[in-house]
Order: sequence, then C-alpha cells, then structure tokens
Amino acid sequence: MSSNTKLVAIALSALMLLSVLGPGMAMAQEESDGNLEIDVAQDDVVEVTVSDDNGTVENATVNVTVDDENATYEDAGEYTTDENGTVELSVPNETVNVTITAEADNRTASESVTLEAAEPGLSVSVEQADDGTATVTVSEDGEGVENASVEVAVDDENATYDGAGDYTTGENGTVDLPAPNETVDVTVTADYDNETASTSATLLSPDEIEDDEQEPFGQQVQQFVESILNGDGDENKTVGQQVAEFVTSNNPGNAPEHAGPSDNKTQGPPENKTQGPPEHAGPADNKTQGPPEDAGPDSDDEETEEEETEEEEEDGGPGNGNGPNN
Repeated sequence: MSSNTKLVAIALSALMLLSVLGPGMAMAQEESDGNLEIDVAQDDVVEVTVSDDNGTVENATVNVTVDDENATYEDAGEYTTDENGTVELSVPNETVNVTITAEADNRTASESVTLEAAEPGLSVSVEQADDGTATVTVSEDGEGVENASVEVAVDDENATYDGAGDYTTGENGTVDLPAPNETVDVTVTADYDNETASTSATLLSPDEIEDDEQEPFGQQVQQFVESILNGDGDENKTVGQQVAEFVTSNNPGNAPEHAGPSDNKTQGPPENKTQGPPEHAGPADNKTQGPPEDAGPDSDDEETEEEETEEEEEDGGPGNGNGPNN
C-alpha cells in the first residue's frame, strides 16, 4: 500500500472517530456548566444573582414578574446580569410576591420570592411657594423631626444661591429657605440619629414662577392633548370630547357666570309667541281696521251730502258753467 493510500485511510478513520465522540464531548461540556441557580438577597437593595457550577453567569436574561395582577412593583421587567452575574432591584414600597426567571445558554431557572416593603425611615422633601420661598421638611414615620441637620448645596458650581448652607430643623421638622434670584438646582441632605436622606429640587425664581402661571392657553391645550396620547386620558371618551371639555372648562376667555343669560334658557319671545306690536299699540276688541271713529265726518255732514246729491240728480246733474245758452 502506498504512503498516500495510508494517509487517506488514517484521515477517514479519524473522521469516523470524531463523528462518534463529538456529540458526547459536546454534551459533556454542556453538562459541566450545570443547571442555573438563582439567589435573591434583600437589604438596602434587592440583589439577584445567577450562577451555575462554574460560578456566576454574566449576560443571563432575568425577568421579574408580579404574581398578583392587582399588585405593582416598579422594578418588574427584563434585565441582563452584569459581569458579577447580578441584577440590582429596588426595595418595594409595599410587600409583593414576584417570580424571577433566569435564562442562559438554553438553560432556565425560576424562583418565587416575597420582597418585603421598605421600613419607614428618614425622609426629606422640598416644597416651593408662589412667592419663590421654599420649605424643607424632614420626617420619619410621617412625623416631623426636630433638630435634624440639613445641608443645602448648589449643584452647579458656577451658580449661586443665598439659601445654600447648613440648617437645623425646628419643632415641626422644617427649614425655611429664601427665594432664589435666578432658577437654581439644589441638593438637600438631612441627617438625624445616624440616618441620612437626600433629595434634589429645582427652585424657580419669582419671575419664572409668574411666567409659568401665565402660560399661554394654547400651550396648556397642547400639553393636555399630549397627556391624553400618553395614556392619561379617559378611556370612555374620544380625544375630541376630552379636549372640548378641557377648553370649555379652562378657556381664560370664558365670561363670568353673571355675564351670560339667566336661568331662563328660552331664546326669542316669551311664552306668548304672537309676534307684533304690544297690546296697547293695536286696535281694541273691535278688530275693524281703519281710522278711529272721530277721524271721519260726523252724521250731520253725511245727511247734508246726501241731500245735495239728490238735488243734483233732479236737475240733471251738476252744472259746470259750460252748457248751451237758452
């Protein structure tokens, strides 16, 4: 047998061996990864970790769904694990049951867990009045916190605000801030009893607040239409109906109530629908049309005219002074 023939035979034998061993090798590789596992830990955040026999799994798809259709969870949805095989979710406002499903490399794992509501803690809020002044409120469990430390910092290093600085809340848990000369973004941080809370706020200048209050009506209508298209409208009414009601209710050109007609909505004449002059302008009960009784000749004049007519007929008619001479 020539050397070439031997090489061909060896190559064919190798191919046949690979065709037999190949699927087994691939299966062994897949099985070595093991089944997916999901671990859920809750503290300040909810951390979901996807792993297999080789450790955490990066780029796994994680779906979070709420079990009760009447419940809500703002972080329900689809995620992808990071390089550590984890996904971070927020702590729910209310206790909720969810199902977490992970998928990777044609493998699937699912876990049902109960996420506990966040415990009430320190919170801070900022509310601005129409004159531009603002009030910071620090509370815990719904009650104002007295003697809490409050820091007001301007976000833009090139901006200034007279109200920036450190404060201490009063007995109602509040701090009063002055109106800014120009609109400014601030971060307000509160500290009390080893707890910290912060919030961001945009404080408008008094001039800008006034401009906002005088927003053109057309722009208000546009914003209302956009809110309807974004799903905030009444599903039982068409867009046209809702816009018409908004315009009717909010149009600044609407006249005040006292400027409109009275409660009697009947248009036109009163209940007596007869058109024409008032009663005193027409004839009395005697409906005969013509001049009043005293407008014609009296009865004596009528008798005289009748006598003169009879005499003229007897004489052959009235003379005109142009007849023949006898």
